[in-house]
Amino acid sequence: MTQCYLNKMPFSMFKTIEGFSDVIAAHWAERPNYGGGELAQDFAKSLEAMNAELVAYVLHRQDDNAIVGYAVFADLLNPYKEDSVLASNVALYIDPSLRGAGYGKAFIEAIEADMYNEGYDGVVLQFKPYAVPTTLLSSLGYEPSEVQYMKLLEK
Repeated sequence: MTQCYLNKMPFSMFKTIEGFSDVIAAHWAERPNYGGGELAQDFAKSLEAMNAELVAYVLHRQDDNAIVGYAVFADLLNPYKEDSVLASNVALYIDPSLRGAGYGKAFIEAIEADMYNEGYDGVVLQFKPYAVPTTLLSSLGYEPSEVQYMKLLEK
């Protein structure tokens, strides 16, 4: 695995990073049944519509500064413990050509360390059913907690 570094910033700054549009487009191209359009702009608009404090983490390759992956997190009140805040991902992406090489594990561990230092009580990771890295998550101590079903309403 090539040396990488983690960059943390408010989501509003994430949109200004060189290569943002290409990385977002690659991420959304993996998603089945996504309705095209200007992918990076659509993604940014959907996150801004959440009206939440969003934090972005970007994993860069050291040698050429290329984006290896990114994650966007929002605060989530812990429904099981009073006065407890969790960090919940809105997006988590690693370049498909680099998956299985340790980047995802290093990325998640670095994010967890930062979340711990920021005072979060836990991390909630959500994935699309076709993209759950079960072995990786289990090796990092994650356990399944809820299953969600979604249906888009035709208009």
